[in-house]
Amino acid sequence: MKKIKLFFAFGMVCAGFFLTSCAPKADRCNELYDDVSAAITAFGSNPSEASCNDYKNSISDYYDGCAAIPASTRASLDAALESMDCSVY
Repeated sequence: MKKIKLFFAFGMVCAGFFLTSCAPKADRCNELYDDVSAAITAFGSNPSEASCNDYKNSISDYYDGCAAIPASTRASLDAALESMDCSVY
């Protein structure tokens, strides 16, 4: 059941990324957005404790480095952070 919830959260985050854009923001924001996207892809293709932690860290870095995050993206990322327990991998 935990994996189903985790993959649901993963899907929600992916949807949030595809429905929003960081295009008008600074280059650093775009780089951080790309890092989160890459971490999502890595975690989706190889779910492990390391890739889970990388994913969570990339979200934290994105929050720290990008002041103007769309509300829908932040909500999706918050949901993913709350539902992810990397110790199950």
